[in-house]
Amino acid sequence: MQLIKTTLKVKSGQAVVAAPDGHELTSANYPQFKLGVMAALDVDLRSNVSDDDGNLIPYNYEELVNADAFYFALDADWDHKTQPPLFAADGIEVLQSSDGGTHIFIPLPNTATSQLAELLKNKDSLQVNAEITGYKTSAGTGNAVFSFTFKLKIANRIFMNEELPDIVAGDPLYPTIAEIKAMIDAATRSETPGPKGDKGDKGDKGDNGKSTYDLYFDAEKEAGREPLSVADWLLAQKGENGKDGKDGKDGKGLDFDAVGDGADRPLYDDKPKGFKFASSVTSAELLKTTVYVYTKLSDTVGDWSEPLIIDFYGSAASQISVGKPIEVSARTEGAAYFYFTANLPNACIAAVSIDTADGEEFLPLNNDYGIRKIIKSGNRFNVYYGFSCPMFEKGYIYLTQLVTTGNDSGTTPPVDIVTAKLYYGYIEDSTLRSVRGVTQAMVNAAISAGTMKEVSARAGDYELGNVPAGAFAVCIAPENLTVQRDDGFGGKNNFEENAGIAESGANGVSVTIGEKQMKVYGEFKLSTSEVKVYVSNI
Repeated sequence: MQLIKTTLKVKSGQAVVAAPDGHELTSANYPQFKLGVMAALDVDLRSNVSDDDGNLIPYNYEELVNADAFYFALDADWDHKTQPPLFAADGIEVLQSSDGGTHIFIPLPNTATSQLAELLKNKDSLQVNAEITGYKTSAGTGNAVFSFTFKLKIANRIFMNEELPDIVAGDPLYPTIAEIKAMIDAATRSETPGPKGDKGDKGDKGDNGKSTYDLYFDAEKEAGREPLSVADWLLAQKGENGKDGKDGKDGKGLDFDAVGDGADRPLYDDKPKGFKFASSVTSAELLKTTVYVYTKLSDTVGDWSEPLIIDFYGSAASQISVGKPIEVSARTEGAAYFYFTANLPNACIAAVSIDTADGEEFLPLNNDYGIRKIIKSGNRFNVYYGFSCPMFEKGYIYLTQLVTTGNDSGTTPPVDIVTAKLYYGYIEDSTLRSVRGVTQAMVNAAISAGTMKEVSARAGDYELGNVPAGAFAVCIAPENLTVQRDDGFGGKNNFEENAGIAESGANGVSVTIGEKQMKVYGEFKLSTSEVKVYVSNI
């Protein structure tokens, strides 16, 4: 379960998302949870009064404790006649920490609902209204003790199976409710130790415990879901590499450097010590796949270890063979995204890494430093670089079907780089009657004249300059970006589409520039004025 922490500042009965010092946060920093991820909110409730250190003091706990029932509701509208797409009434608690802080703990129910999916549709995220209300059971929700409404965001998922896991077992980013409460308790516990208690009686010997897989299997069956096979479950347990330990001996992992048939192993006899080679044999009759992992014991030719043998059992459809990560060629200057195709209909991207001087570095996903977003359409994957993603010579894509079924081709799909550009400035051309008619030749002429610029496409603020009367202010962006103009007061407006000439402007009309499908934004200028535009990710 993912714990989402946020601070609410209450002023004049209204709650706003804020930093502990009272600074109100913008929508980009609103609390956010993902579709289909079990989560809980830890709401740190503050008043509108600051202490001597400049931080907001806690909201008065005594105003909340009279409530004996609570609910949390989420919706994109204010229609009382419709059922909110997310509603929770169980497990909500008002807590007071030892330092006097006031918290509301809200475990969210299942977030993989058709109602939330319908709200999101194809959007990457959506800002919604959230409401936490406490009331006395005897009085009902219409006579609430307190009710706070605030903004939060729901993020979409790139990929989801039909059956979603309730919890990511063993991941410290997703603790259970009991673990979350323990963390809150530990963080707010008084430093003054209490008196030592008496030694308890010796307990009875417990029954033999079940294996982790047995516990998982039973939980899935009880929840009405079909459990993964042992093989698929084992594969799902592999996590990201941890930080290097201190003063520890080098560990021997199960990663391997080459794969192939058993007869291929002599091809690697001259490899250095520690080199690993893996092969697999599948028995359709026994529904078993055996993986053999050999390790070079020294630099001596042919000095291999005895194989590490791993058996996987499953249905005929889950017979296993060993696959490889996909290699990505060097990123070119200005590249916005790359795409590749893979004949793996159920695969998704688990990780993207690049070669660095220090070794293989795994890039963060949904992050400006690494991979900003991934879109899958059929067998094609579009992988978008973050705007601060480093340049690299070679990278790797790890798919969830690196261990694949026997029917998959196992071939490495091609990887293509697509370079996206952004054009902005103004065009003076007597033949132009609308920005919708802008051509590559007009853009090239404006660049040569110094009235337009060509840059790598990325979100940000751009100055078009002092656009003269009779000219067209123009910004041409790739399809993953949207553009608005400054209204002169720091706000954002769409471009005027009928200034002087009908349909002379545009707000995202498709045009072809440089043989690429792009979108044009702009307007006809009736008077000379400075123009600034805001380019944002869709």
